[in-house]
Amino acid sequence: MKVEFQVAMNAEEKALKNLHKVELNVEKCDEATMLKYALKAYIVEVQSQIRNNWTAFIEGNYPKELVIGQAMFESTRGKVTQEKAQAVYRDSMAQMSQVEKLRKLLDDGMIDVDMYEASVEKLHAKGELTDDELDQALDI
Repeated sequence: MKVEFQVAMNAEEKALKNLHKVELNVEKCDEATMLKYALKAYIVEVQSQIRNNWTAFIEGNYPKELVIGQAMFESTRGKVTQEKAQAVYRDSMAQMSQVEKLRKLLDDGMIDVDMYEASVEKLHAKGELTDDELDQALDI
C-alpha cells in the first residue's frame, strides 16, 4: 500500500512550511503487530478525547470498554446542554452590575416591570445607586 505524508525537522521548520514529502510502500504485517500499532494511534486519539472532556473523565463518566475506532465520549458539537446553558447564563450574570442583572432578568421575562422598579428603588434606598443611576435605571 502506498503511503504519503509530509515531515518537518522541528516545529519551527513546520511553521515556516519547510516540509518534505515522503512516499513509502508499506506491506501488511502479522495481526499482532498491526494491533500493536493501531493501539498506539488509538491511545493518542483517546487521550485527546479525554482532555476535551476532562470533567466527565474525572467524574468517571466514560465507558470502560471500547472497540478500536470508537469514540470515548459522544460528540457535543452543535449540542448545548441545559447545564452548559445555565453555566453560560450564570457566568454572564456574574460579570454584571446589580442594575444590569435586573435589566437582563426583565428582558428575559424572568421578572416584571413592577418587580424591576421596586428592586432598583430598593438599591437606591440602600445607597448602592446614586440619583442619576436611579433615573437612568428607571428610564425603561
